[in-house]
Amino acid sequence: MSVRVKFLSAIIKKSAVRKLYRGGEDRFRADFPYAAEDGHLFLAASMSGGEFDEIIDRLVDAGLVPENSFALGEIHQGEIRSCSGILFKKISCGRFPRWDASLMCGELDVTASEGAKLYEKIMERGWTFDIPEA
Repeated sequence: MSVRVKFLSAIIKKSAVRKLYRGGEDRFRADFPYAAEDGHLFLAASMSGGEFDEIIDRLVDAGLVPENSFALGEIHQGEIRSCSGILFKKISCGRFPRWDASLMCGELDVTASEGAKLYEKIMERGWTFDIPEA
């Protein structure tokens, strides 16, 4: 899964929004109704440098920490400010290359939460696990 970098883009981890953004994902979606998203990331973009500064200010004012909550990208350059766990990938070359951004790997707390739900469903259906001893 990935999001396509558009114009000037802030690529935000959903896990950071859930933990740090005042009001969580619902508030984020209300604040950024045109944000793109995949299973792990949001992308808020602007063609205007001034408006892009306002997006960044809003993210920081709402509680996000740039170094580990969001990266910044540009449509033809790709990454312009990094964030741990977010990977930029060039998807087309030529005079005007294009970029996607994705989460490098699932975040452990999200993966554990999803695994716990799956485990619960399996156990409800009467399945058992037999783990051999070494």
